Amino acid sequence: MITLNDKGCWLIANYSRNMVSTYRIQELVNNDITIEVKCKINWKKIIESKQDFSGIVCFNGAHFGILCKIYDGTPVISAEVWSKHNDEQICNDAFVEIDTDTNDEWRTITLEYKKNTKISISTTEGSVEKEIKGTTIDYSNSYLWVGCCDNHKNTPNEFRGNWYGQIKSLKITGVGKKFLDYDFKKKTRYKIYDKSGNGNHLISKYLNDKGHVIVY
Repeated sequence: MITLNDKGCWLIANYSRNMVSTYRIQELVNNDITIEVKCKINWKKIIESKQDFSGIVCFNGAHFGILCKIYDGTPVISAEVWSKHNDEQICNDAFVEIDTDTNDEWRTITLEYKKNTKISISTTEGSVEKEIKGTTIDYSNSYLWVGCCDNHKNTPNEFRGNWYGQIKSLKITGVGKKFLDYDFKKKTRYKIYDKSGNGNHLISKYLNDKGHVIVY
């Protein structure tokens, strides 16, 4: 299990300096994807942070993944991906409203993405599906973040989307095989072991003065 509290996050870069990954982000994001995460959300902290959104699992850029958001004062869990339609970028988001009385409960959240077709979210309160308009934008240069939306050094604070809560397990599946599989039992302060066998070990965000990732 890992705890996220605005003081740290985890990531997979879109390249592997030591070539340990046998299933890269560039392959994953160009096909259908399933993300399944078991987590406990600290809505109190999220609401107190006054953020419009925070990312549980997210590809950066125009956010693609599972987010916690506040819509008109109502907490929601959202699965979203951006597309281009009639020369305009559109956020395609499927979301469910959340009863914050379940704040202390573990829940499983599942995002299902069908390329250029639909995206759906499923959790304790139910399931919602949204048709994707147009063509999904290119995410092949994105990083995958756990515990935020984007924590690159040059990302403004209001767009980082730092998340509060705990995560017990995370699985991401592409077409026909797992991309990653974490139970968070085998880890160091710098890395979390990927059980899928693809070498997609999660790394802690350690950046040098130039903003480059220094742990691989």
